[in-house]
Amino acid sequence: MDGLTLDAQGLDQLTLTMAKILPATSRSAGDQFWLTQTRTVERTTGTAATFAPRLERLLERPGRQPLATFRIGFPARVARRSPRRPLAEVTR
Repeated sequence: MDGLTLDAQGLDQLTLTMAKILPATSRSAGDQFWLTQTRTVERTTGTAATFAPRLERLLERPGRQPLATFRIGFPARVARRSPRRPLAEVTR
């Protein structure tokens, strides 16, 4: 199994259970949800959107959005362990 798993997302138990029961969403719907939530947090907290403009300048591709970015911080709750493949399987 590759990629992110629900168990390793640090979701609360109710959200994790519902995520496992309900049908999966599309990749584009998931991407849009993440983007909407990020913008909502920025508006709610009054935080200026400084990350996106700086990233756009860094990429030198106006109007384009990166697929994934990573932010550093502290977890709100402990996540479950994520499954891993053996090293030999990924270094062929």
